[in-house]
Amino acid sequence: MQSLEGLCQHSPYLTRLMRRYPDLAKTLQPEILTAALEAEINACSSTNAIPTLNGLEKRLRRAKERVALLLAYGDRIAGWPVDRITDSLSRFAEHAVAASLAFHWSEAMRRLKSPDAQEQNIAGLFILAMGKMGAYELNYSSDIDLICFFDADVLAAMGVHNPQEFANRLVRAVVQSLEKRTADGYVFRVDLRLRPDPGSSPLAVNLGAAIGYYQSLAQNWERAAFIKARMVAGCSECAQAFLGELDPWIWRRTIDYAALSDLASMKARATEHAGQNGKGFAGYNVKLGTGGIREIEMYAQINQLLFGGRDPSLRAPGTVAALNALYVGGYISRDICDDLCGAYAFWRELEHVLQMVDDAQTHSLPETDHALKNIAAMMTLSLDELKAKVHTTRDCVHGHYAALLANDQPQDTRHAAAALWSDHDPDAQAIIAAWPKANLPALRTSRSQRLMAHCLPQLLQAFGKSDQPIAALERFDRFLRNLPSGVQIFSQLTANENLADLFANVMASAPILAELLSKRPSLWGPVVEPEYFEPIGTHSDIEEDFDQFASRARDYQDMLNITRQYVAEQKFRLGIQFLQNIADLDEIGQALSDVASVALTRLAASTRMEFEAKYGAFPGGNLYILALGKFGAQSLTFTSDLDLVFLYDAADPKAQSSKGLSASQYYSRLVQHIISAVTALTPEGRLFELDTRLRPHGAQGPLVAHLTTFAHYYQADAWTWEYLALTRCRLVFSTAHDTKRLYTALDDALSCSRATQNIFADTTAMWDRLVQDLPPKSQWDFKRSSGGIVQIELLVQALWLANRAVLSTKSVANIEAAITELEMAGVIPRDDAAFLRRTYYRFRHLQALFRLCFGRTILDQDALPHHIVSHIQRIMGEASLSAAKAAISADKDRTAQLFAHLLIEPNMETGS
Repeated sequence: MQSLEGLCQHSPYLTRLMRRYPDLAKTLQPEILTAALEAEINACSSTNAIPTLNGLEKRLRRAKERVALLLAYGDRIAGWPVDRITDSLSRFAEHAVAASLAFHWSEAMRRLKSPDAQEQNIAGLFILAMGKMGAYELNYSSDIDLICFFDADVLAAMGVHNPQEFANRLVRAVVQSLEKRTADGYVFRVDLRLRPDPGSSPLAVNLGAAIGYYQSLAQNWERAAFIKARMVAGCSECAQAFLGELDPWIWRRTIDYAALSDLASMKARATEHAGQNGKGFAGYNVKLGTGGIREIEMYAQINQLLFGGRDPSLRAPGTVAALNALYVGGYISRDICDDLCGAYAFWRELEHVLQMVDDAQTHSLPETDHALKNIAAMMTLSLDELKAKVHTTRDCVHGHYAALLANDQPQDTRHAAAALWSDHDPDAQAIIAAWPKANLPALRTSRSQRLMAHCLPQLLQAFGKSDQPIAALERFDRFLRNLPSGVQIFSQLTANENLADLFANVMASAPILAELLSKRPSLWGPVVEPEYFEPIGTHSDIEEDFDQFASRARDYQDMLNITRQYVAEQKFRLGIQFLQNIADLDEIGQALSDVASVALTRLAASTRMEFEAKYGAFPGGNLYILALGKFGAQSLTFTSDLDLVFLYDAADPKAQSSKGLSASQYYSRLVQHIISAVTALTPEGRLFELDTRLRPHGAQGPLVAHLTTFAHYYQADAWTWEYLALTRCRLVFSTAHDTKRLYTALDDALSCSRATQNIFADTTAMWDRLVQDLPPKSQWDFKRSSGGIVQIELLVQALWLANRAVLSTKSVANIEAAITELEMAGVIPRDDAAFLRRTYYRFRHLQALFRLCFGRTILDQDALPHHIVSHIQRIMGEASLSAAKAAISADKDRTAQLFAHLLIEPNMETGS
């Protein structure tokens, strides 16, 4: 540290301030410095007792100089950290802008003489701080970047005849009060060039025009600028509504690597313009130079734009806060965070010293040795120490920054293809050769062509290594032809070479995922996120995640599309995890079911609100949605429908809604709206296919049944297969606070004598009819083949229903758990129970594998792709495909024998 006198020897500016404000000398003591500084900052924020414009401008200028002197002492003598200095300067700037706007608004209102004008409350107009001021990062001689927006309708309602001219005059007056040089100096230079199209747009920007511009014409650098935007003066309600409207534009959930390239190009042009591409010392620009402040800021902002759309914790406006958030979130390493935060503190300290010498807006080190020694002395370093520190900091920063950027150099697509695919692959050559001639939307721009040419060689190489290279290429061809724009996906693949193998694996091995990706290329973006391969969490975690995701929905139609987007993202993510052997089928089934439950319940609630707005609420009525089948058992697969039953309950059967609808009419229409919300084809596709045939009387019965009708049906008319289906029932949505009546009805249905009457004979007859009507399609049909999944489920459900009175659970929520319960009750022998659990687990995994990789097509062949064979061998625990096939056949035979033994043989204690 140094003395005040020593500091002034190096700074003519500080010397002038000490002579101008001798009264401040007694406050330049560490113990009272903070209070003195806050008093100066707060003194400028009030326009009270300022009768004239001259009085306002004089107060602001004197306050600026006194704040500068106090902060110089705190910076160089009291040892305050950089962020404390920049925060104080930024808060002073905010008070100054607010005071200036308040004064000129009051003057304008007095001139307007409108009886509706609120002189003390600024309405319909606000000022945003951008850049360093927005992020509380101002330095001593910074410009302040401002944008003024106004709502023409609000101003017109206040009696303003020409809102645009009124707002322009107000902005001009505010700016002049801040930057005009008088005998007392100036407050801040103001830069308004961050507003939309500054070369031709007015000083103040109409809100309607601004929103249209940002959502359609704005560039990526403008998105980056709005990371730091905050309201500093004017109407806070207007400002918050405006910034909320821009949130989806700034923070895109799709990872946009094109933004990385755009911002990097902008930084390169700025560096070149500043003549800072070299590695000199004298004259080095600490802001724009290679490895300087701007590269640290852009390192943070690029990562924020890439990942902040999906991770709100990254949306910190401050550079250091953003870097720390990136580290905490797992996006950068601890070393990178420490390096860049340390470098940022050093560069900002040095920048402050450069500007402290003579209040000059400079960011460059001096050219002469004398001036450089002066700067080094203010930094309490020798000249050699300063030079070494500058070099090491610059190299460290630029090393990290350069590693972030993608190589964007073009390559010859056809040459790459020829090198990787031999001449005896004419199909492949024909596919690739057709792309330039097809006028594909994905390849219409030179940029997308360049990016594809860069990433294609690695993709082709990965396709070539797969078991089905031509199939992979054909799927990629379909993906490419459906792709509306290629810049996004090719930017991602170019920026991260590790994605190519995974992308090729999807194209070669998982047509369901490839189809999803063709329809929604944005699904690929999140794959690079650190948590993408982590479990998606519990039901509560998914609820929280969905609610955050859906919070941007502006209306009901938005909710329909956003729900579809969320489910597609999670289904694709879970498919990738299953394909990569990260999660097993039980985890996937539970997660898929939880996602479906959350999506269904949130969408049903939104639909109900929309419906009630039109038809009113039904007095004393409740709606229930029951899940059955795989959805009820929380074991959905990637191709599962949702089996649903809709029930309603009305306390007064004669009651009507406010629109005159009876209970049956009301709930029938509501359920139709819910089904439409789930199955309708929107721009984001369908959410789920629904199957409602498990309701009372099946397809012939009403879509939604009264709870009493439901209970009576199961007491008097239900078939055995309906009782079996009901064993896997669970409630997923209810508008009732008390669900006791529903659960009583369900319990009574499964406890009635008809539920177990002839249960074994009926189940056996059902299986025989099923084999006759829907025989297995191949040896790989693990669902319907004799001894397969369906036969195991029927066996367990029949045994569970027949022995329900002695079992502890009230439903077959999980087949394997039910097998264990039946084993403990002595219904199934221990060895047979262990076999059934293992076989059910294996066959479900095999079925999910084939569904994921081949869709609903059941292959009838032995020549399976290598990766499928590997999965089969792993699941069956065998060293070869032939051994795995033999084990599968043996397991099916034993299951069929157990089915006959446990359900057909007459000497069973629980036989019918």
